[in-house]
Amino acid sequence: MFAGLEVSCSSERMDFDEREMVEPIYIACLDNSLLIGSFFTDPQVTVYDLDSQKRVGAFLHKGRANKEILQVDGVDCCGGRIYVYSGSDRKLAITDRVGLRQTPVPLEVRTMSEIPDGHGYGRHPIGGGRFVSTGYQSSDPDCQFFLTDSSLCEVKGFDAYPETAATTGLTPAEMALGYNGNVKVSPDGSHFVATSRQGAVWKFFDCRTDSVPVKTAEYLFEVPVFSSASSGSHSTVRFDPDNVQGVLSATSDDRYFYLLYSDRRPWRDWLRESDAVYVFTHEGKPVRKVRLDVPVGWIVSGAEGEALYMIKATDEGYQVRRIVWENQF
Repeated sequence: MFAGLEVSCSSERMDFDEREMVEPIYIACLDNSLLIGSFFTDPQVTVYDLDSQKRVGAFLHKGRANKEILQVDGVDCCGGRIYVYSGSDRKLAITDRVGLRQTPVPLEVRTMSEIPDGHGYGRHPIGGGRFVSTGYQSSDPDCQFFLTDSSLCEVKGFDAYPETAATTGLTPAEMALGYNGNVKVSPDGSHFVATSRQGAVWKFFDCRTDSVPVKTAEYLFEVPVFSSASSGSHSTVRFDPDNVQGVLSATSDDRYFYLLYSDRRPWRDWLRESDAVYVFTHEGKPVRKVRLDVPVGWIVSGAEGEALYMIKATDEGYQVRRIVWENQF
């Protein structure tokens, strides 16, 4: 698919203090602000300035108060706003680019209703004030995603799980746990890409209409194999040791999606990092395969697509590197 489309790119190390950088469980970028969400810290979202290359603040404390959350489960930027999701207490904390520069950061915190007849694992903002969630619905068990309106209540299921003999007989919850991985939304909320937890199932959607998102492209290169498992009273899944790691991190700018992909097995003593980035248009058309000069674990793009920022784990902490595209595409 990417034959003849591979390019090599050199990165430069940025002057961030590696010892100060927190572990990037979730990563996003808005304007010149790099946001890292990590449930190991309090506050749970740390802000770095990409110009000064310094830590400039943090927000969203752990707790059960109105302006607090129990655990960050996702950080998204869409339409100039920042959304921090907490699944354990069904809260969504929202601020914008202006609020991000204030101390303390002003937050709108919404407590979400339960999903009717089902369970959601993540909420991701798209255009029109709506949200896409991964998870499952017992009333519509074949749907891999569902759509809520701006009130976070109305539910419409869409798209189906890949049909494979290996997953025949699994419950909708187990199917959801097996496939749900990265969901990355374009900066304007017009498109999103969803990738499987392991393997290489990639789906691209157009969200510009008022109806459910329309799938524009789908790639099933390596479908993950998993089976039913149990963790105490909770249902979960067990992955096959021969699965590949898949997409480790995904990001988007105003033109492209970028997928950091590893074809290594997750059960070996290999680091969770890769030097291969696959670039697609928002509609899912292949553009380039970028070969990085160093393997990294996380990537995030500036919204205007001028550079790709990468984070690499080191013995000292976490190193930030940058590629300036210079009209690569």
